[in-house]
Amino acid sequence: KLHMHVTKLPNFVGVQPEAYDPSTYDAKVEEDEYRGYVHNMIRWRYKRDASTGRYVRDENGKLVRESNARFVKWSDGSYTLHVG
Repeated sequence: KLHMHVTKLPNFVGVQPEAYDPSTYDAKVEEDEYRGYVHNMIRWRYKRDASTGRYVRDENGKLVRESNARFVKWSDGSYTLHVG
């Protein structure tokens, strides 16, 4: 089941819209582009199978994504966003 959450992020949290790829990642370029706010950057990448290195697909054939950000739902129904 898909859930969508909308929130206003503080200025010190960045979102990288492009998939993370270690072969093309340049920390200096990213730091310049995001004015140093890279330590609180939400990133994502396509998931790879650990044994084969191939991209993982879901039951519909779409590439599976994974992120360094997680939503946590608390007992009172509120949510927090954890990055890192």
